Amino acid sequence: MKRIFKIFSLAAVTLTMTACSSTNGPMIYKDFQTNKHDSFAKTTMRLAGSNKFVDSESGDDVTRNVTGSTAMKVGQLLMLDFVGAAQSAISQNMIEDEPLSKDTHFIVKVNNVDTSQVQTPELVISKAVSKLKNLAASAGFTVLEQKKISKWTTIYLDDISNCNNLKQVRDKCGITYTKEHIASYNSAEREAYVVFQTSSRILGAHLLSTYFKEDIMMFHPQHMQAGTSARAWGANIGQAAVFANGKVNGFIKGATVNSALPISDLKYYYMRTKDGEKKIYQVNISDMSFTQTR
Repeated sequence: MKRIFKIFSLAAVTLTMTACSSTNGPMIYKDFQTNKHDSFAKTTMRLAGSNKFVDSESGDDVTRNVTGSTAMKVGQLLMLDFVGAAQSAISQNMIEDEPLSKDTHFIVKVNNVDTSQVQTPELVISKAVSKLKNLAASAGFTVLEQKKISKWTTIYLDDISNCNNLKQVRDKCGITYTKEHIASYNSAEREAYVVFQTSSRILGAHLLSTYFKEDIMMFHPQHMQAGTSARAWGANIGQAAVFANGKVNGFIKGATVNSALPISDLKYYYMRTKDGEKKIYQVNISDMSFTQTR
């Protein structure tokens, strides 16, 4: 059933911030330690370069609210009005200015990294890219060429069945990323964590659904959207989460990777508007097939 929400007022709580932003360069840890009762998701985002993510009993909060954040326009909210996304978009958009929370990111751990390599990160990033290629190959994809256009790089993949499913809504089958950088470094373990902003959200979830390790992860916001009333797209997964070890790890107090929902069971909704006509699909992560629900 279609729902239209009337927005009367928005409010947020001002907090005094002491954490470092993820945009200030790599966080250097002498010996990284997890915080007691932190969820796996929150710990992962610390390694991804941010201390601004928070846990809650329900997993809905994700980051701390502050006044002064830009509220979504009513038209944007209505465009996202599917599976309840518009209602929560009011508060979800009024979050602390944390770039990591706004988009999907791969988070890749690279071992055996010397401190000097953090200052000249090209080799470390190259190793992280190789791990993404190996991830795709381990899932049965053929890794083709790698090409950079403007600020975005795509690792093109081929897999006749699954790629054809994905191409129902995407013009290519591949891992597309930008803004690759070392986000943190743990000198005690000689581990660097490389972060990639990615537009390959559905493909990333598919690849990680059968990857049962914690060295390649992906953060996905609760919802995303872009475009106009005539041409747009949107995605909704219910709650922001970190995909790792084949699981959907929420920002829930005390949650461990072993207590999370399998990625293959995730309810992933994708919205596409073309020439003013909006269609909503539920995505089967196992094979990246799309079933229209509205």
